[in-house]
Amino acid sequence: MAACTSKSPSDQIVSMQKRLSKAEKHLEVLYNEDFNALIGKCMALDTVMPPTEENGEGLFLMKQYLQQFETMHPIMTGDISYSRQQLSNLKDDVDTGILDAEKVTKYIADEEAALKMLEAQVDYFQEKFDEQGRFAKKFVK
Repeated sequence: MAACTSKSPSDQIVSMQKRLSKAEKHLEVLYNEDFNALIGKCMALDTVMPPTEENGEGLFLMKQYLQQFETMHPIMTGDISYSRQQLSNLKDDVDTGILDAEKVTKYIADEEAALKMLEAQVDYFQEKFDEQGRFAKKFVK
């Protein structure tokens, strides 16, 4: 990965730290706004939604995504903290020249993979919450 870019390893790490901060902010918005709003809509749907098989499946799905996020949120938050520390340590090691180029390339690739996974998880929950918001909008005004 590092060989495919003209950025220095230190610049790559700084860029990854910025992406990590962006993912963290997005996760906070998902939790504080989208998740909490869907919780309220889910509770309202339990009382106002006409009982059909399709509606029941939709409500079940909403509850499953909310439960999944509730379980994953602290894990993702922990992953962010861990990645932040790893990137900081890696940047320090690169800046002081402690690591050889081969190790730097490997560690940057490892951190890039972890960051991409985290970004994908955040995007996944945003997509699912958007879908569930559209579902709830049919019934809750």
